[in-house]
Amino acid sequence: MKVDKEVKEKLLKNFEKWKKELNREIDYYLDLIKDAERVEHLMHLKKRFLLSLLKYLPIHREYCYFCIMKALRKLDTCMNCPYAKYHQECPQKYSDYAIIMRHLNMLYELINKLYYYTGEEEYEAVKHTFEQKVCEK
Repeated sequence: MKVDKEVKEKLLKNFEKWKKELNREIDYYLDLIKDAERVEHLMHLKKRFLLSLLKYLPIHREYCYFCIMKALRKLDTCMNCPYAKYHQECPQKYSDYAIIMRHLNMLYELINKLYYYTGEEEYEAVKHTFEQKVCEK
């Protein structure tokens, strides 16, 4: 299948917009992290940064060649989508896209829940016994 010039241009335009937004988001979090004076605050910011990066993953329809084709009326329905031929139509519950999105959501939830505990406890400087044993040999 030959690349359609108009679709490619729209895709590239969307990626350029995404790149600007992503860079703005990265700069925002890096500035916040630079000002962090406590490990707890820095880790909390890093967790928020990771979650933000997942939201910015360019996997939605404005970054899909075939969805752009459909939006430009070069493809009439998702049933005729070349991607759907091998991966099922994206909205279907068990399409490859739906599976990827479920796993992306799971990753988001795991990072949100497990990456950094936001309780009242502070991190202490802890000596790692495994590292000590390795260094002693």
